[in-house]
Amino acid sequence: MLRIFISATTTGLLSYRAIAREVVAAQGYVPLVQEHFSTPKSELTRQIQSNVYHSHALLGIVGPFYGHESNARDRDGAVLSYSQYEVEYALACRRPCLVLISDGAFEVDGTDPETAAHQRSQAAFIESLKSRRDRRLGCVVFTSTLEFAVALAKIRWQEWFGGR
Repeated sequence: MLRIFISATTTGLLSYRAIAREVVAAQGYVPLVQEHFSTPKSELTRQIQSNVYHSHALLGIVGPFYGHESNARDRDGAVLSYSQYEVEYALACRRPCLVLISDGAFEVDGTDPETAAHQRSQAAFIESLKSRRDRRLGCVVFTSTLEFAVALAKIRWQEWFGGR
């Protein structure tokens, strides 16, 4: 059975991650989400690596939220958030990645204010996703919860894997 790793920040996008988990399961696939991890935070990166590596694809939900810092860095030495790292690691493992990107104008779960540096980092990450020319990466922008759910329902994972 195909396993789909679902990536999103814990704060701000929790309800979207829950919708994605339900849709992926309803489509007959196994959703892998951070809520299933039973590891201390000190081992979270290793748990992410294992789950992403053993998945068949990554479904990323990306919004304006940076989330929490991981211990990973990008090529320029900047600290990646856990959700940024999940996407980057999946691509490094040659997993197909479909990223649903919020335009920022949608309902969010409660979140704490983020630093200006984190906001800039997340904005740059979103732009880098949109501009990459990697055949394993697909990006779809959504503007509402309904549009998000419709985009998820339209995914034909088997066809997408075959085309990647």
